[in-house]
Amino acid sequence: MDALVDSLLQQFQDSSSTASIVVSMADDNIDDMDLELEDELDLSSGGATTTTRQPETDEEKQLRIMDGYISALPFPAESPEDMREELNRIVSKMLIAAEGRHWDHLLAWTGAFNSLGSKRKLELHELTLPWARLWKFLELEMWPKKRMVMSNMSRNLHNVLLHLAEACCDYFAPSEIPNMLDTFLPLITKETASSMFTVLAAFLPASHAHTYLPFMFKSWEAFHSYKIEDSMISQFAALSVAHVAGTASEYGPEGSLPWKDVGIYSETEWDMIMRTCLASLSVPVGSSKGGSATAVHADRSNPSVFKKSGQRHAWLAQIIIYSMSVDGPVRPPVGEDGKPGSSTEKSFLAGSKALDSLDRRLLTFVHRLAAEFSTRWNDELLPSCKTPLPQRITVDIKRSFVQVLRTPVLLSMFAKDPIATSYAQAALKHLSILEPDLIMPQLLERAFSGLETVNETHRTTAAIGALAAVPSALTIRSVWLKGQKHLVSLLEMCLPGIDINDAIKTISTSLFITTALQFIKIGDLNVEGVVPLAHDAPGEDVVMKLEGAETPMMERIKKRQMSEEELEEDSLVKHSTAGFADWVVSFFRRVFALYENLPEEGGKSGKTGGKTEETVLKSLNAALDVVCANLSDKLFTLVLNLVYEYCTTNARSNSVRSIGNLVNSMARTRPKETISKFLPFTKHQIEIELAAGASSVRTTSNTAAALPSDTTFHWNLAVIRAALAYGGADLVEFKDDMLSLMTTLRKAKNERGYSGFGRLVNRTLATLTGTYPLEQRIVNPRQWKDPYFERSHHYSWGKQFSNPKDVEVQWHVPSAKEVEFAIEIFQKIITPAIVDLEALIKVPPTSRDGVWRNDFCRMMYLVRSAWSGASCLLIEGEKTGGDLCIDENYIAGITPSFKRPRAAFALPDPADPRYQTVKALKDRFGNLLHRSFLALTQEAEAKSEAADAVDASIQLVRALDIYLLDYGVSRDTIVALKRQFTMARDSVKTHPKQRSFPRMVWIKRAALYGYSRMYQHTNYRDRSALDDQLLIDLVELSLSPYTRVRKHAQSALLAASAYYRRAWRFVLPRIIEELKRETSKGKDADPDRQKGMFSLTPSFSNEF
Repeated sequence: MDALVDSLLQQFQDSSSTASIVVSMADDNIDDMDLELEDELDLSSGGATTTTRQPETDEEKQLRIMDGYISALPFPAESPEDMREELNRIVSKMLIAAEGRHWDHLLAWTGAFNSLGSKRKLELHELTLPWARLWKFLELEMWPKKRMVMSNMSRNLHNVLLHLAEACCDYFAPSEIPNMLDTFLPLITKETASSMFTVLAAFLPASHAHTYLPFMFKSWEAFHSYKIEDSMISQFAALSVAHVAGTASEYGPEGSLPWKDVGIYSETEWDMIMRTCLASLSVPVGSSKGGSATAVHADRSNPSVFKKSGQRHAWLAQIIIYSMSVDGPVRPPVGEDGKPGSSTEKSFLAGSKALDSLDRRLLTFVHRLAAEFSTRWNDELLPSCKTPLPQRITVDIKRSFVQVLRTPVLLSMFAKDPIATSYAQAALKHLSILEPDLIMPQLLERAFSGLETVNETHRTTAAIGALAAVPSALTIRSVWLKGQKHLVSLLEMCLPGIDINDAIKTISTSLFITTALQFIKIGDLNVEGVVPLAHDAPGEDVVMKLEGAETPMMERIKKRQMSEEELEEDSLVKHSTAGFADWVVSFFRRVFALYENLPEEGGKSGKTGGKTEETVLKSLNAALDVVCANLSDKLFTLVLNLVYEYCTTNARSNSVRSIGNLVNSMARTRPKETISKFLPFTKHQIEIELAAGASSVRTTSNTAAALPSDTTFHWNLAVIRAALAYGGADLVEFKDDMLSLMTTLRKAKNERGYSGFGRLVNRTLATLTGTYPLEQRIVNPRQWKDPYFERSHHYSWGKQFSNPKDVEVQWHVPSAKEVEFAIEIFQKIITPAIVDLEALIKVPPTSRDGVWRNDFCRMMYLVRSAWSGASCLLIEGEKTGGDLCIDENYIAGITPSFKRPRAAFALPDPADPRYQTVKALKDRFGNLLHRSFLALTQEAEAKSEAADAVDASIQLVRALDIYLLDYGVSRDTIVALKRQFTMARDSVKTHPKQRSFPRMVWIKRAALYGYSRMYQHTNYRDRSALDDQLLIDLVELSLSPYTRVRKHAQSALLAASAYYRRAWRFVLPRIIEELKRETSKGKDADPDRQKGMFSLTPSFSNEF
């Protein structure tokens, strides 16, 4: 134990990274965009160029990383000194807890410290780990005693420990390799061989591999086992990557493997690996038959104790790619025309049956080959690459490599197996960037042919999917000069793919539209109606005024260095963009046609059709977001008029939600124009419909079917709710109309009507009081608005930024007028609803009927929706009065406490009169919830149609959930933003060390970082006396005799206990006390209350 403490002390004393605090407030996936930026990258110029400046110190690098995060925020963040002070405070508390052996407190502080950790990899000389102790634990778990197995049949610790060994093996001392071999080799028997070779591969470090590599090959020859083959291949793959630089690798001349005949392998060793490769693919071209099959049967008699998923294709691809180098003159590749070369290959690829059986294995392997080749190629372009020039991949190798893989990939484009086709498309993504001149012409030839085919649906779908995989080659001039001119034609030919009767084709078409258009501007380049001839250079005004020293092409324009071919392509691109207007109109008309043929909406959540239809609509909504966001001013006006005409002349019950999503996409891009267009008409229509009796039938359940007579009301409500979802400051201009509309909507009594009204208030308050990016276009706002950019934006298609400081994030920050408008909504719309609720709960239980319950549900829904939308309005001040639950484990001074980072709350000052006004309103809401609980409890005790009060109880539970938990940003929001950021980054990422990304990716990173700072405010919150009372109310609701109420309350209680400090210590004794009371009643105990207590007790016990 003393050794452990000493190790902890040393580790904590050495840890003082300021940047880690900054990264911690974001996400583990964010930091890999810049934490590993090479020191040689000249970020000031936006590219990877060699520089002669002095290498950065660790402190300078930390400050640069930190500046890249906080510079994107719309508010001043903490200073580096403040961050370092907070980090030192956490480390000092950890030291005190470790020295005093206060393990609970150390664990809590360690959790805080780990949340600050970054992904920075420790260098080999910075850490040495002991392997023997880990092996002792693993050995016990590999062959546990019978009583241990019987006590826990699902033990999986041995797999966890094996994974830990794989992660730590590089930090095991190379001098310990002989001791490892002396320990492991005697344990290899016929029964344990497959397990022990897995252990060998996990423990042996990559350094000084020459001491054990010959033994591994000899052992491989001695055993006939598929599992052992997997272990060997995984080890060889790791060694191939680690020693690609030969003696120049990070392990030094003594610890590195020198290159031999093929990479780090001799000719004999390479032959063994390649025979295994061919046998693994079951390719009848030069492989031995039946080897792997019999090895699988052999493993069944002596199975391995480890459950390790095999990634053989990826390992073999790594071995091949990282063993490549120039070994002679370039040989002319076979199949220059994309057709199979040898007669054996021709016969094997002749029939579709053989192709389908081959595709999954072969194309998985081909995809991994392309991905690994792209990774190595881009790594060797970096100035920091240590691989000697003679061992690097050359341009000739790259071209020959693409020519070899082109044949199977293009042949598999139209395979009937969708999984095999997806692997072919993934391989095309890499190959089209490596050598677009070899891939794209033949790909386009097949794509045009597939899109023109009307009698083979799968060919059309496969062609669209292949195009969606190569957006860079079709949009970015630097990738393929000849690609942009084909974009509009391909988009036009894909429009028939939007078909409600063919879900897969519609999803593929939406994906292609999204990937092709998300990084371009959709607009006619012939702004003045004049198309320059091919030999005409760009005009002087374009050259002088274009903000363009941002791409290599724009630099060449300024220097008048464009070739005849480039000028010709420029002319063709400009001609083609004239078709954008027609395409946009056709696209939206196609969307309207799809909406008209949707099945009717229904179910608890009002979904359209089943899962298939919902997936189609989600993919189509993503495409609409992209199209609307990137439209030029003229095309947006055209689309706005088109959508307005459709919305004002139609009202369809089957597409109410869909039309709202369409208007939402437009409002996100141009909120002011959208609101001014739709608000007058929809407001007037809603007033007419409500006056005519729409939404007058009282319901409280979301399962009730919508009345056909309410269709026009629901349609216009969905449209205006979507139009008002964004805008922020623009909403203030329409304040009077919006307040009048909200007052009118209070008349809605149907569940769908008042829930739609609540969501409208929610979105209005969220957009008024929230802080969020306003746009995500391909270039900064100033350049987007430049009239000269209108004539030359194709030079910036797919533009990428390597320095986050070059990205200007346009944030919405709540202004004083917006905050005043939000407070006015609370005073004029929400406060009357609270007054109504206060009057309703005073009604005696025996006088409460269906009208009472409907009024209670719709007023409560409105109030809780408003506070949910205003979660970022005010910051919580100091809370007092709550039960601290101090016990013998409490130690003043080292009990965990955390400093909240600065975040974008609209009212951060408790002394502000506006803050005090809102705080009083929220306290009134909290007291109302407690009195509502007492009122509903009285009704249940009176047994006055208590079953009909279930909907009211559920509304109360959800309101309690919002009051206690809707503060700042929820975890679900962070998870969703994290997923969106990851998807956006991965969609454009072609190799692991890529550090240049489109502007949208950097903006999503900034948004995630800003929201993550606010999320820190939701954790470890203090409790007031009112919070404690509401938690007790939730406990009682968790014991309700009605299952729906009980489950909702239990979920809310568990969630609240996870965010409030020591809430579970406060709640659990009351649950146990209530359990004892019910148990003492014997046969008279209430079984429903017992069920509720038994459901809660294990969940809270886990906290101990």
